[in-house]
Amino acid sequence: MVRAASAYFLDTPQQAAAAAMEAEIVPANFFQSSELKATDYREARLPEGFDPAAMVKFFDGVAGQATDTSALVSVAQMAIQAADVAMQSKIAQQRDVLSQAEKDQATLDRMLAEAKVKLQISAMESKLLTERQTTATRVTEARFQELMGMGKPQQPAENPHL
Repeated sequence: MVRAASAYFLDTPQQAAAAAMEAEIVPANFFQSSELKATDYREARLPEGFDPAAMVKFFDGVAGQATDTSALVSVAQMAIQAADVAMQSKIAQQRDVLSQAEKDQATLDRMLAEAKVKLQISAMESKLLTERQTTATRVTEARFQELMGMGKPQQPAENPHL
């Protein structure tokens, strides 16, 4: 294709043969002075009605995918903020549960201490009642033996003189 274009646009067949061997991408003398006018840079202007945004839309997606990264950052910030709010809510709930657990622990500590004192007092009362019961039982047995002894004939005391 390059060779054919070179042969068509070059002035002489010798130039065409040389160009075919060199395989130039844009052959020499491709642009002839009669086709393009030399323009002073200061005079160069975009055509009236040229819309650069339309040109961008035309090429958008051709060269690659354009993504608004500020939207990604905004979504990331919202996600992080939502996660932070959820975590703070969870922590607040955990603090409430911990506070209640610590109150319950203090209540049980107090109840245990009171129960130990009450049980120790009850144990001492039980011991005193047991001792009184034991004493009463021994006295009762002694009285019963005395009563039973009243109905027996008395044996004569042995005579020490004999």
